[in-house]
Amino acid sequence: MIIKQGDAYLIPIALMMNNTSISDKDIEVIEVFFGTVRKTYPGEITYQNGVLFYPVTQEETLALQEEKTIYMDVRVKFTNGSCIGVPEKLRVDVADATSLEVL
Repeated sequence: MIIKQGDAYLIPIALMMNNTSISDKDIEVIEVFFGTVRKTYPGEITYQNGVLFYPVTQEETLALQEEKTIYMDVRVKFTNGSCIGVPEKLRVDVADATSLEVL
């Protein structure tokens, strides 16, 4: 995935287990680190139809100007008490922007 500095949007992340989308009824908490920024579901993150939507603001993406690649790390705590992390961190490449102003 590539994001551009200064962009603000929802980063979609499909969550599946055994090739099946995870029901929100089975989830107690989802924790996502975007670089060093931690957000959770329920909370700042939304989850719908097996897709996690991680919001990033213009300020957050502009702060990435020193980095070219960052990683997202995801952990899910289920209502049955188990907690499982995604085996591989998700790579996010950062494209430079000419303007570093928040619109």
